[in-house]
Amino acid sequence: MRVIFHQRFNKELETILIYIYGYSPQNSKNLNLEIKTKIKTLTTAPYIGRIASYDNNIRELIHKGYVIPYNVDKETVVILGIYGANKWSVEV
Repeated sequence: MRVIFHQRFNKELETILIYIYGYSPQNSKNLNLEIKTKIKTLTTAPYIGRIASYDNNIRELIHKGYVIPYNVDKETVVILGIYGANKWSVEV
């Protein structure tokens, strides 16, 4: 199973990390590593995330108050985005 990062995920993660960096560069670096490590587990267990309440085809990983929605399609996991506290929507 391979993981693909949607452009939206990359932009949202960058925004989060830049914000945290302003307070603590080390915490920003740590969070980035933790999120990437958690996402890597999807290569062997793609269905570990909960089913999203808004779409049965989307699953969600939870990490330190952030929700990481993703879609499993055959042999590919597509990471769609990342958000904290219900601030994300399916529409781009």
